[in-house]
Amino acid sequence: MRALSVGDGLSLTAIIAITVVASLGADLTWYALGRWWGPRLLNVFGQDPVARYFLFHRARRRAANRLVSR
Repeated sequence: MRALSVGDGLSLTAIIAITVVASLGADLTWYALGRWWGPRLLNVFGQDPVARYFLFHRARRRAANRLVSR
């Protein structure tokens, strides 16, 4: 934080205010996305329980194959 305040001439108060506003903006964005497109977003990010099961087992098989091939 000190580098930002010295380099740009921003006070500590301004840096904290910018951080809080950016954090609230990100939270509101993700809240809105989840509210309107929640199930589709979960599928995109692999949080569907069925998809997660297959992703986990596929990763486990690949890791086991790598260990065996060494």
